[in-house]
Amino acid sequence: MFKQSEDLFGRSAPTSYNLGLCLLGLSRPSEALVFVVEACQLDPAFEPARLVRRKLEPNM
Repeated sequence: MFKQSEDLFGRSAPTSYNLGLCLLGLSRPSEALVFVVEACQLDPAFEPARLVRRKLEPNM
């Protein structure tokens, strides 16, 4: 559904963040990090993505 949202409305920090969370839930942290980083680039002030990024990057 998040990919459909992205197709319809374009990329956004919340959508990229949610895609990252989905991948994290599937135990795919390196792929999740890609989307979380994208969320941070799209909106550097988006705190949820920044928090998850800080948790994921030291583990990569």
